[in-house]
Amino acid sequence: MLKLYGMLCEHSTQGTCIRGENFHPGPPWKHPVRFGIPDTEALQSLSPVYASLFNDTIADLQEIPGFEKSDYDYSSFEKANQMLYDSSIVAQRLLAFRPYMSSRGMELLHPTIRATFETAEANAFDAVRAYEDIFYLAQHKRDTEEQFKKIDILVVPATVCHWTASELAEDPIGRNKVMGKFTNFVNLLDLCGISVPTRTWRSVNGNTMSFGVTIIGQAGKDTEMMEMGRKIMSLASLTQDG
Repeated sequence: MLKLYGMLCEHSTQGTCIRGENFHPGPPWKHPVRFGIPDTEALQSLSPVYASLFNDTIADLQEIPGFEKSDYDYSSFEKANQMLYDSSIVAQRLLAFRPYMSSRGMELLHPTIRATFETAEANAFDAVRAYEDIFYLAQHKRDTEEQFKKIDILVVPATVCHWTASELAEDPIGRNKVMGKFTNFVNLLDLCGISVPTRTWRSVNGNTMSFGVTIIGQAGKDTEMMEMGRKIMSLASLTQDG
């Protein structure tokens, strides 16, 4: 199934993005469609199983007529990704939940969510830091827009590995942060993305597990992204056990 990820449309009808009158989606994709992947250093965070599955998926994509792997600079996407947890942007969560917390406090929140809010409060980011981060993020947006002149879409692992529930419970904040290593920047940069399954693998318990990638493109490309996801999912070679 398709999983819509980080689409920031004001309204959406059957995959058509509806925004303000001044919104203009990016230029049409090239033919063949140029895709980029994270750099080698970033991909080192994948588990051995996920690294192999991702490499197999990319190898298959390169065999599809109309797809072309292209070079670009991933660093600005990586820097933006870090800002979700490591900047004053995390305080946005406090603002969103302020009415709830004002009336009910934090006691009824899940412990992990409560810890996130408490950490944000303890950081006590000031207005200078907030503006600094706004400017940093704006720079990352400009830099990534330049990269989309070299590629049409990003193809990234949907996550880095498949932790068990008990492993997540050991470090819920840290491991959730790692799980979003390749996707946390999507909302921050006002991009859109779709996660699709591409392969399956066997766990140590013998269970059939799913592996997928997230396809990321510029805002307003929702329809094209969904068609791309369907095309990738339709490839029988991508659904065999890896």
